[in-house]
Amino acid sequence: PKGGDTLDAGTETDTNVHQKLYYHVVGEKQEQDVLVYEMPDNPQWMAGAEVTDDGKYVILTISEGCDPVNRLYYVPFDAANGIPKPGDFIKVVDNFDAQYDYIANDGPVFTFKTNLNAPKYKLIRADFSSEADKLAWTDVVAESDNVLEWCACINQDQLVTAYLRDVKSVLEIRSLASGDVIRELPLDIGTVSAFSGRRQDSTIFYKFVSMVTPGTIFQCDLAG
Repeated sequence: PKGGDTLDAGTETDTNVHQKLYYHVVGEKQEQDVLVYEMPDNPQWMAGAEVTDDGKYVILTISEGCDPVNRLYYVPFDAANGIPKPGDFIKVVDNFDAQYDYIANDGPVFTFKTNLNAPKYKLIRADFSSEADKLAWTDVVAESDNVLEWCACINQDQLVTAYLRDVKSVLEIRSLASGDVIRELPLDIGTVSAFSGRRQDSTIFYKFVSMVTPGTIFQCDLAG
């Protein structure tokens, strides 16, 4: 806090800078955490990381504000062979031109939700085994007239895409391989406010709410 302020210096700060990413083993002390990534030359950058569904890669996204854009790095991951270090990360997108949200991967072939040349968002795919300067993105689900709000990989080889169409939520089940629509889930006029589903599960859950419907959780089995 600035001089003279009465804020508690232990809970309030003016800025949050020099973020770092560490590897922590549950049950061990914080002092044993291993530094995975830092950005000393860009103290205001913010980093987020996730492990892919197959556990073989770490996806690192870096942002610098509230705009829907991020840099995209990744690194192969196997804790038995050592924890990744800052210099190990491979830069796929090293600018702030668009947003990239990880959806799924089959080996080095990755699928992302993005607003790259698509303000209403689309799904794209690329083979990360190619060199970065030769990386080619292909559309899996092209941008439509409706906003693609979110997407998740479910039931091994399927996607659920959530669109905003005429001020109501629309849920579609699609093929992960082709992006083609398999079926649209029946929804009244309202909003899907929460969702739970994983690639290894055939059952999904979503919460639906509207002006005349209290929040209700639905279960849908996609195994059939």
